[in-house]
Amino acid sequence: MDACFLGIDLDTSGLRALLVTKSGEIIGEGEAHYSVSNPADGFSEQDPADWISACQVALGALWQAFPEAYRSVAGIGVAGHMHGATLLDAAGAVLRPCILWNDTRSHAEAAALDAVENLRGDQERDDQVRVGQVRVGQVRPGQVRTGQVCVLTVRIAGGCRSHHATAWSA
Repeated sequence: MDACFLGIDLDTSGLRALLVTKSGEIIGEGEAHYSVSNPADGFSEQDPADWISACQVALGALWQAFPEAYRSVAGIGVAGHMHGATLLDAAGAVLRPCILWNDTRSHAEAAALDAVENLRGDQERDDQVRVGQVRVGQVRPGQVRTGQVCVLTVRIAGGCRSHHATAWSA
């Protein structure tokens, strides 16, 4: 069989996988859904383990239905919601649920950052990244504040976007 290509799209509500020929003809599709957690007002989170499980389900469906084409995959493209915060430790382990792009828990801190002179860059990107993520970085070890995640500040070694987490783990 000629080379095929695999596309993986990590969305807020589910993961979709598409197997196509090099001319773009669709061979097959796989899909799996997961939920968004809203543990408090303004919070919007997901467990990155759900993304991995969904990826396994969607790819497993393609493998089962189209084994010859699946074995012929020559390239993989991964895309997904971009403005979430997936916090990792030094070993790459996920530290907490991903704070999603539509999380508004830190709207006041984002507004304060907007008020700081000379704090400009890619405004659209900055707005999306700041909302929901300021609180995690603000807290110092031993400091307890309502709605903030204190224990993580001493363990955070990095972070990645949701589609990077899925690609890294797949």
